[in-house]
Amino acid sequence: MKAIVLTLRGCHLGFLGCYGNLWISTPALDRLATEGVVFDQHFADNPDPDAARQTWRTGCYHFPNAAPASPPDLLALLRQREIPTVLLVDTTHPVAPEWRQGWTQIEELRGDAEGTLLEYMLAGVSSTLDDLAHAEHWLLWLDLGFLLPPWSVPDEYLEPYLTEPMSEEEEIEDQSEEEALLREAADPLQPWFDPPTGFFDPQDDDGFLRLQSTCAGAVSYLDAALGLLLAELDKRQLTKECLLVVTSDSGQALGEHGVVGPHRPWLHEEVVHLPLLMRLPHSLANPDTAMLRVAALTQTVDLMPTLLEAFGIARPPAVHGMNLLALAREQPGPERAYVCQGWQIGAAREWALRTHDAVMLYQESGEIEDPAREVQYFVKPDDRWEVNEVRVHHLDRVDQYRQVLDAFLEQTRHRWQEPHPLLGPPLPAPVEETLS
Repeated sequence: MKAIVLTLRGCHLGFLGCYGNLWISTPALDRLATEGVVFDQHFADNPDPDAARQTWRTGCYHFPNAAPASPPDLLALLRQREIPTVLLVDTTHPVAPEWRQGWTQIEELRGDAEGTLLEYMLAGVSSTLDDLAHAEHWLLWLDLGFLLPPWSVPDEYLEPYLTEPMSEEEEIEDQSEEEALLREAADPLQPWFDPPTGFFDPQDDDGFLRLQSTCAGAVSYLDAALGLLLAELDKRQLTKECLLVVTSDSGQALGEHGVVGPHRPWLHEEVVHLPLLMRLPHSLANPDTAMLRVAALTQTVDLMPTLLEAFGIARPPAVHGMNLLALAREQPGPERAYVCQGWQIGAAREWALRTHDAVMLYQESGEIEDPAREVQYFVKPDDRWEVNEVRVHHLDRVDQYRQVLDAFLEQTRHRWQEPHPLLGPPLPAPVEETLS
C-alpha cells in the first residue's frame, strides 16, 4: 500500500466547492471530489492543532484535561512492519515537537528568495517519491499551512476576489455605460493578510469582505498546490495505486460569530466541520461506486484506524476511532448517532454534542473578563452556520444532550481498552419539546 495524507491546516469548509461554495475556484479539489469519496459530516473532536495531531497518531480522543494512558501510535505500528514514513512539514507555522517524532524522514518546507513555498513543496514531493520508488509500502504526509494567516498569496490568486461583487439587484438591472465605467474605476478591496486574533465587529462589512476575500485567494493558491501534486502522481502512474486523503486539523473563525482566529473556544460550524476527501487505489475501490458522498458522522479519531486497515494492520483494541474504508466502499458498518467535541483556550472551555438534526454548545468555564456564555442550541441542517439560537424551544432536548455528553466524556476518560469502536451511550429518542 502506498498512501499520501495531505492536511490543510485551518481549512474553512465553507470555502470549498465540493462542500457548497460557489464563488471560489478550486478545480483540483473538485477533481478529487469527483474521482473519490467526500465525507460530508466529518468533525473535529478537539480543534486544537496539537490535539488533532495526537488524535491522528493515536486514534484516541484528546479532549481537554483528558488524554489516554500509553495510547497506540500509528508510526510505531508502521515501523514494526518496516514501512517508511515521510513527513513534509510547512515550517512557516510551527507544530508541536511531538508531531515531528517517530518519522523515518522529515523534510521542512519554507519559501525564500529562491523559491515559493509551492515550488519547494513540489520539489520535496518529487524528491521523496524518487526515494520511495523501490518501496512496496510507504506513507507520505504533507502538513501544509497555506490557509493560516498571515497569508502569503501571489497576486494572481488574489485578484479575482478583490473586486467587490455586484448585488443580485445590480446584476438584474441594466447598467448604463457610465455606471459600468464607474464600477470598473472603483478601488478594489485591499487584502488583509494578517488579521489580529480577537473579537471582531459583526457590523464591519468591509472588514468581513476583506477577510473572506483574502482567505479565498489563499484557498485558490492551496488548490494550485494540490493540482501540482495530482499532476505529479499522474506522471508517475501512481494515481491508481495510491491512497490519497485530504483533510484538516481545524476550520477557522473569520468573523462569522464575532471572533477571528482561536480567540475563544466556540465550537461553531466554521471551526469544527472539516473536509475529508479520500481517493482509493484500485485495489481498495468498489467499482460500483463513483463520486460517492458519505453522510455518516465521522471524526478526526477515525483517520488512524483507516490508515492501519489500508496497510493491512489490525486495529489495536485501545483505539477509539472507526475504519472508514467500509463507508468509502458503501459497505455496512457501525455509524455514530452523534459526535462530541471539546476545546480549551486559556481558562475557557466549551463542549458540544452534534447530531444530524441539531447541535448543543455548552461552555463549562470562561475567562475572567468574558464569563461563560449560556448553553446554545441550533437546528440542523437548516441552520448550517448557526445563526439562529433556539434553546428556549428545545429545553428537554438540551437536557438530554447534556446527560449524554457527560456520559460520553466519562466513558472516554476511563475505558481506554474498549474492544469495539467507541460510539458512546445511546441517544434517547426525541421527547416532546417544550415552549417558553
